[in-house]
Formats: sequence, C-alpha cells, structure tokens
Amino acid sequence: MIFEQYLVIDYGTSYIKGILYKEILGSVSILRRESLKLVRFQADEGDEYEYNIVRFMQSFFPEESNFIINLPLDKVFIRDIVVPLGNEKAIKEIIPYEVENVVPFPIEDMVIQGSISNLEKEASRVITFSSHQNDVERAAIPFSRNDISLKCMSSDPYTLSIPMKNHFGKLILDNYTAQLDIGGKVSIFNLISKGKLTHSRFFPGGGDRITEKLMKILKIGMEEAEELKHSIDFSIHSPEPAQINDYIRKFGLKREDYDLIHNIIIETIKMISSELLKSIHTIRASERPVSIYLSGGGSLFKDIEKILNEMTGYQFKRYDFLELNNELYINSLAMGYHYRVKKNDRINFITDVFSKRLNKNSFQFSAFKLHFILTGISLLVLTTIFIISVINDQKVLSRNNEALRKKFKEGFGRELTEEDDVMSEALTEVNRQKKKSEIVRLFLSKDSILDILLELHQDFPSKEEFSFALEQFTYSDNEVHIYGKVDEYSDLGTLQSALEKSSMFKNVEIQNKRLIQGVTKLRVSFKIKMELVSGSEGQEKSKKRGSR
Repeated sequence: MIFEQYLVIDYGTSYIKGILYKEILGSVSILRRESLKLVRFQADEGDEYEYNIVRFMQSFFPEESNFIINLPLDKVFIRDIVVPLGNEKAIKEIIPYEVENVVPFPIEDMVIQGSISNLEKEASRVITFSSHQNDVERAAIPFSRNDISLKCMSSDPYTLSIPMKNHFGKLILDNYTAQLDIGGKVSIFNLISKGKLTHSRFFPGGGDRITEKLMKILKIGMEEAEELKHSIDFSIHSPEPAQINDYIRKFGLKREDYDLIHNIIIETIKMISSELLKSIHTIRASERPVSIYLSGGGSLFKDIEKILNEMTGYQFKRYDFLELNNELYINSLAMGYHYRVKKNDRINFITDVFSKRLNKNSFQFSAFKLHFILTGISLLVLTTIFIISVINDQKVLSRNNEALRKKFKEGFGRELTEEDDVMSEALTEVNRQKKKSEIVRLFLSKDSILDILLELHQDFPSKEEFSFALEQFTYSDNEVHIYGKVDEYSDLGTLQSALEKSSMFKNVEIQNKRLIQGVTKLRVSFKIKMELVSGSEGQEKSKKRGSR
C-alpha cells in the first residue's frame, strides 16, 4: 500500500496504551504515543472494556479510522500441540481438529489460529490461539461504527514475539531466548527458539498486586498507593540511603513503612520469578533461554533485572534495539511489527467471515480521503497547465496566421478578410495558377526543358548498345542541339534512328562529324540538331508511330 495510517491499541490489565503509525511506501514512522489508566467498573455499571476503549480513542485519537487491537488475555486459550504432518498447508487445515480436545468449547463456536514453531517431516510442533466467537465479537464492539475499520485482532503473547523474529540473526544472536512481560495483573512468559515462538504461558502477578498490598497494609486509597509505587525512581536492588531518606521525607513515612513497601515489591518479584522458573523447568535443558527480555509496566522498577538475575540465575535484558526506549510500550510496538508481517504469518482472529461481519464499511470514502485530496490537487494542476498550454497555442496560432496572411498578400497580391481561411485560399490560388499554366502549355504547345530531357532519356539508346559522352545541351527557339562523342561513326546512325522515333522531335540532323586523333575510345565528336514539333504535329506523329 502506498499510504496507511493506523492506531495500535494495547489494552493492558492496568493501563491502555496506543501508538499511531504512519506508513508511506514501506517506510514506517511513529506519529504519537499515549497511555491512560483504566477506569474500573462495578458489575452493574456497564461494559468496562468498551468504555475504556472509546474513552481512549475520543481523548487522544478522535479522527483516526484504522485500528489494531489484541484480545484480552483471559479470552484466549493458548495450547502447544504436536501435529503428525510435515506440510505447512496441510497443518494449517488440520489445526482446528487437533485443538478440539484441548479447548472447552466446540470448534464450530471458536476462532482458532496457529503458528508452526517447528516444522519436521514426521511431526511438527504448533502453538495455537483459540477464542470463542462471542468474545471476538464483543472485543470488536467499540469499533462497530461505519466510519472506522478494525484491521487486525491478535493476542499479546504472539505479537510480543514478532520483534524477536524480526531481529533474530541481526541484533539478537542467541538461538534460545525468552520474554517476560510484567503487566498489572498478569505476566506473560514466551520462549523463543531461533526467532520463533515455541511456548507461551501467562500467570497472575504484576504491579497491581503491589498496589493492592499497599492499600491493605498501609490502609490507604488506590491513588495514594499508586503514587507511592511509581515514585520509587531509584534502584530497588541497592538504593542509596540519601534516596531512601528523600522518599520517606516526601511522603511523611517512617523507615518501617519504606521497608514494608520495599519488601512487598521484592515479594512480588519473587512470586513472578517462581512462576518463571516453573515454566523454564518444563523445557528441555538444551532449549532453555540464554537471556530473557523484560517489558511491561511492572518491569519499570530500576535494577529489577539484577534482582531477577539473583533469584533465577538467568540474564535479563531490555529492548534497547527497538524504536521506543520505554517498557510500557513494548507490546504496542510489537503489535505494529505484527501487523506489518505477511498476512499468512499473522495470528488474526478477524478471519474473512468476521471481517465482513464486523467491518461493515468494506469500502470507506474516508479511508481514501488523502488519496482523493492528492488526486484533486493533481487534476487541478493538470487542468491549469492544460488551459495555459491552450492559451499559449492560440497565441502562437494567431501569430502564425498573421504571418501566413502577410505571405499570401505578398505572393498573390490581395488581402484576405478575417473570415477567410488562409490555407484554403492559398490552395485555391495555387490550383488556379496551375490551371493557367496548363492552358498556356496546351494552347501554345510549349514544352518545358524537363519534358525535353525526359523524352531524350526515354528514346536514347541504352549504355549497353554503345558508349556516349554528352558535352553540351542547348534549347532555344524550338531547336535542340546536342554535342557529344561516340566510339564509331556507325554509332551516330543508331543515335539518329532512336531520336527520329520520338514524337517530340523532327528534322533530326547529324552535323560537324569529325574523328579525333590519338584516342581509342569516344573518338568521334558530333553535333545533333533537331526541332520540336508543334502540338498537332506531335499528336499525328504519335498516331503513326502507334499504328506501326
């Protein structure tokens, strides 16, 4: 596509994040990024998901029409399966039937997508993502307006893995890596093998657990607990005493309160580490990750990777090779990466059937607004150039017409009116003059020099019969004189006989014959004198010649 602008919305467990992309001829740029804390609803207060999505769109991106989202994690069933086939096309066709026994709903009621993690001859490993059709439809409700389009709906674990695939072999050199996304309520663990997602799991635990513990133990409200948590902008691994004192002083805390807050954070990280190790221990030793990449709002604590390293023994890294150096937006970036891969490589719950049902605006004029503007500008420019060219051409034609009228007056001695066509009048005059010349020629029987030369050429003996050199030719007062040379005297007879056959000449005489001494070729010089016949004589001579 030449131009596309789309908004990626990452609906997390605590925050909703968004990145606005612009893509022109394959070149991608980030226009804006925004985040907004989710508003929590009671059970009887309405649809929390729809409210937060619409609130986010209207607050920051009211004019956008193309959207990309992921299904909430609690609406997706992730399963690792083995398919006894080695053909990619056949595997994708059979995936729904292989998943049937490991999901809680009939496959007829589900949207099932799969990604091949290891393709082998006898059997292939596949990671599948399944969701109930009703959940897919509910997730699309905020985008059901006719003036917007939902382009793609995927799943966080899969989209999170795409940057690893894109950068494998370039910026990521380890064959086995992993990802840990620490969210608000849920954390995601992905195992990546040579750039491909081979295992994924999500489990409870994240930044919201810290907030809830602070509210309960310190008996404070949510906003105050959130502020206490987010204000720890110093190292949680080895904090400086001065930084701790500044923090205590800022919020009017006791040292015991700070120690309590710090312990809650460490306990939460320990709980996440424990779940992480459970996942890693289910993997064969040869496929365990060399390094683990951190993302999510819960990973924003400074030096959290050092604590995780001490608790698990694994090396933790940041995504310093991506466009935004902010762990909060890693999945939003990943969703953009995912949308730009080939269609066959996507996990997209909006299948062709759902696309027709959900995106009722299959053809939107608003989507082509920029194209129409550019086309209109182009047409305006072309029309302006065309009109200017026509005006210039008319001026040139007018000047040329004036020049032709002047030439006509000089040539034919009369002026034309404005209504007269110069070329038509000129052709008429030329034809009239031609007719006059023909009349003079017919009635005066006056042959032109070209007519005489043509007649001589037609009646003259060919070069194969004898050699001849023309020295002089004169035409005056109906007499033609030819001066030349031939090899023998006998050649003069041949020449005279040929000319006497012409209907244009009469009284053909050979004069001044003489032999040139000292030469072997063209040794006889001569002069031929002949008269032109009149028109009537020529016609009579032609009749006699024809009868013979």
